[in-house]
Amino acid sequence: MRRTCINSPVFTRIYDQLVRENKLSEQDFIEFEQELLKNTWKGTVIPGLGGLRKARIKSTTKGKSGGFRIDYLDFPDYEVLYYIVIYPKNVKEDLNPEKRKLCLTWLEK
Repeated sequence: MRRTCINSPVFTRIYDQLVRENKLSEQDFIEFEQELLKNTWKGTVIPGLGGLRKARIKSTTKGKSGGFRIDYLDFPDYEVLYYIVIYPKNVKEDLNPEKRKLCLTWLEK
């Protein structure tokens, strides 16, 4: 079975904006995705969020250290990788308690 990647509506909206603004390269994302599909455990698990992981991708203008984070879930039994959100690393480090609770509620559905 071939793995499938699904983007949340939020992820798609932000991704499209970053590409339009030339902050993220489509080719860099394709390479990131191919690497992630080979090793879905690449990202760091965010504790207490049901397996949600975060991984880094480089910015076209600032490299990896000034790049973006992608939060995603892997569903190995279904061969699905689900992108939740992409955000600049300098915007937020981790989810605050309110967003963690919201995320857990969403994950339980």
